[in-house]
Amino acid sequence: MRRVRFWLLVVFILGITGVAAALLFGSATVDNDTHGAHTVVYSATGTASVADIDYNPLRAGNGQDGRVRVTNTSLPWRKTITTSGPLNILNVSVRTGAGTVTCKITEDGKLLTTNSVSGASAMAECSAPGS
Repeated sequence: MRRVRFWLLVVFILGITGVAAALLFGSATVDNDTHGAHTVVYSATGTASVADIDYNPLRAGNGQDGRVRVTNTSLPWRKTITTSGPLNILNVSVRTGAGTVTCKITEDGKLLTTNSVSGASAMAECSAPGS
């Protein structure tokens, strides 16, 4: 009977230690992924010489919500934003009077989305969830 109690106590202590380690080290990994620095690149290319571009400047809670509009800008165009914390929806749209326009969004070097549109009043829109 003493031997059974001893092994039950050992298993209980090991179980508690394992749960505590998982909580401590597992949450640190999630925090680094969610709250670490992220680099988002919005880009636009096309056959037109100029375009109007709208993009989301990123995160909720840092005073940067909303849309930014850049009018009559030369193509190709690129906007790089570095931020920390979880990201909301990433969005960029490119409009031109005629021709072909392409938008693209990358996060930390990984392509999230791309879209190309041709024609009169062409508008390409790219949208993707951030991490």
